[in-house]
Amino acid sequence: VYKRQLLICLFLAMTLGFQHSSSTEGIFGTIFVLVWLGAFVVTLNAKLLGSNTSILRSVCVLGYCIAPLDISAVLLVLMGKEMHFVFRFVAAALGYAWASFSSISFMSTLLPEEKKLLGVFPVLLFYLVLAWFVLMA
Repeated sequence: VYKRQLLICLFLAMTLGFQHSSSTEGIFGTIFVLVWLGAFVVTLNAKLLGSNTSILRSVCVLGYCIAPLDISAVLLVLMGKEMHFVFRFVAAALGYAWASFSSISFMSTLLPEEKKLLGVFPVLLFYLVLAWFVLMA
């Protein structure tokens, strides 16, 4: 089960890394570490707020929700760097919205009602950083 999440993470890192031929290894490593460390921190935050889920389950679901950002990154690669910034922004924003919506529906069920906002905010921040990398790649 965890292999699929790893493949999604690797696909995003490779897609963004290949766009920068001069620093492919740096971009790849940054995205890979950012995804795993960010998912772990978001999960740890949920655990500290009273969630009763396992860390591996939560990291896995957060990783699956990166797939919309993968789709956005592939679209931006196929369209090329000549594409207008507005179109790049819309593609990254749609990927961010889809990924955030998917993961928030999962994370909000894990937390008590009074702590949902505290648990969802880091998830939004996590996907915002990834969407920023997709937009700027």
